[in-house]
Amino acid sequence: MKFPNLIAPACAGLLFLAPVFAQTKPAAKKTTPQKPAAKPAAKPTDKKPDAKKAIPTGSATKFAVFAVTKAETVNYIEPVVLVDNGVFSEPPVDADGHSEKTIKPFIAKYFKAGTAYRMIFGGASAGTATVTKYLPPGCSGTSAQARLKTTAPLKPKVYALATDSPTLGGARSTRFAPTVAEREAAAAVAKSAFTRNGTPDTVLERMKSENLTAADLDGDGTAELIGTFTVERKQYEFVDSLFVILERVEPGKYKIAFEFYYSSKGDEAAIAIPLLVDYADLDGDKVAEVIVRTTYYESHDFTVFGRRKGKWQKLFQGAGGGC
Repeated sequence: MKFPNLIAPACAGLLFLAPVFAQTKPAAKKTTPQKPAAKPAAKPTDKKPDAKKAIPTGSATKFAVFAVTKAETVNYIEPVVLVDNGVFSEPPVDADGHSEKTIKPFIAKYFKAGTAYRMIFGGASAGTATVTKYLPPGCSGTSAQARLKTTAPLKPKVYALATDSPTLGGARSTRFAPTVAEREAAAAVAKSAFTRNGTPDTVLERMKSENLTAADLDGDGTAELIGTFTVERKQYEFVDSLFVILERVEPGKYKIAFEFYYSSKGDEAAIAIPLLVDYADLDGDKVAEVIVRTTYYESHDFTVFGRRKGKWQKLFQGAGGGC
């Protein structure tokens, strides 16, 4: 497949931003936590993987992976997952009551002012992120401000990764803006998935693409499509969301390789909107893992998806922060 010369790409309330598609090809939000609300943050009911359980990634290296986000003119960096000899583990989250024996050493090691990390965008090296200062959380979270020197086109809903690994990331980016035909094909698949999961056909005209990215995850020259779609059934109260990884069957036709559907079921405090951060081959098996940032009512976390024995599945979920 020939790719176009473009690159696509919490505390948060119900936030819906315009789709991000067109971006220039690179040469390679974290909001201030809100005060606790009357209603607690709501998250999907699917069971969260045990962060301490060993995940057979096959990796023999030890490194940290961070998410880099941009909110207005400020850049933020926060830990996503720690990888140590094939085990995915959750970094400590700074919060009231959290053991200082774990959070203080972590902050001292990773968020010391002047510490520089390699940035990853489209699975490839994309510059550096240098910590400028640690940010004590308003509620919970572990993050710092950073100074960036990068080719990644960061903006709201377009994120990147950072790492202390000297080798993680490919030689060139494989992240592109989808073609018009790819967008139309993905939208058709998404509408069908919404219907199958119970979203009424009468509201599908309100379906929005929060983002859609073409990405060659396995290096075979054919791009998968990674995207998030939402349907607002009732303004600010009832939102259905769909995150998908689509594989091409033939030109102009895609099938769902992985999907995550969630409905708020009428509860304004129940929301889950996953958005792609980026991807990288964390375990050296030549297929990139996909890292996603999910926004809830007043919190967020991260999920790592990987393909195991031909099937995409959740490998890790955790970190993040919120009130």
